[in-house]
Amino acid sequence: MKEQFEQTESQPELYSGFEDKIKLSIEKDVRISELDPFNADSFFSQELPELNTSKDSQKIIKVTQELINSKSDYTEVGELEAKAMVRDLGMVISSLKRHGIGLEGVPGLEEKLLELASFTNEVPRDTVFSYGPRNPINPSRTRYFTKVPEEKIFIESFREGMNHLSPAVAGLLQAHQVSPESNNFSGLVERSTKEFQGMIDAILKVRRNISPEVFTNDLRPYFDPITIGGIDYSAAGGAQMPVLLIDLIAHTSDKIPETTTYQTYFEDNIRYLPYELRSIAEEIRGKKSLLTTIIETGTAEVPMENLEALRELFTKLLQFRMPHLRIAKDNMAKRDVGARGSGGYQTEILELLIKQTQDSRNKLGEILHIDED
Repeated sequence: MKEQFEQTESQPELYSGFEDKIKLSIEKDVRISELDPFNADSFFSQELPELNTSKDSQKIIKVTQELINSKSDYTEVGELEAKAMVRDLGMVISSLKRHGIGLEGVPGLEEKLLELASFTNEVPRDTVFSYGPRNPINPSRTRYFTKVPEEKIFIESFREGMNHLSPAVAGLLQAHQVSPESNNFSGLVERSTKEFQGMIDAILKVRRNISPEVFTNDLRPYFDPITIGGIDYSAAGGAQMPVLLIDLIAHTSDKIPETTTYQTYFEDNIRYLPYELRSIAEEIRGKKSLLTTIIETGTAEVPMENLEALRELFTKLLQFRMPHLRIAKDNMAKRDVGARGSGGYQTEILELLIKQTQDSRNKLGEILHIDED
């Protein structure tokens, strides 16, 4: 990943060490994926899927109790080890929830999760980072809920998407620091757009290879919200991926208060990001977005290629969101009326995100005298 973040003399350094934060977040996830804090690789990669298939919840409870008791002193746990522990405990608490058993089914489990959160500086349960980039790549170590082959594709989609999202965010942060009149602007936005194509490829891979029946019946039951310390936390899901940061920098940073639904969505999901990415979001929030800066600069002063580059980014966001919406609707059609996705939302939130993105692209289209579809 290093080459994706290299600076050139013409590129500005990111303020407040943003680039360093993105690099650090990636490096931590790689290191976490290499850890096996409970010495339980074979359990999570082989035995847990078998136990879930046979619905042997009592054996899962027994093993979970052994896991939390295997560490006598949690005060000595480091940040990365704690995150690996939350990743692994998340697999069992989600499995138990699937079988109708709450945290109270394993004495001491809830307390351990809350204690670990003080070391991770994250929510006290597994997230999309746990299930994706922090999940070991080696097949003999990968953590699975089930034995269905589609789950491997699902995990890989999160990994692949995240591999491209971080450099995409980095490029936009750099664009945020140059004038929209700058010759560098279009190149930085184009770099982000090129990286974001990886997210489109990942969502299309899911759509082609995971049927609504398999996802709804075999995978989705392991992605329910869980209450810890009196607070509800959503399971790992796409809403937790830092596409929110792409939106924030490109066109929503100065508009969040205008839409109550979006504000709630933003607040709900930003908390699942690692600290490094949360801090970027907090610093960018309230500042002028790329779209606002371009419009306020005056289009007569902004090179045409800069306008076109930002418009193409919005086009790519739509190319990701449209199939995401179709996947969600296809899956919801297999569920009871009123069912929600793993992030706790119905498909209306995806429609709102699409409309926001379309509106932003249309603004640039009007300036460029392009008739939008």
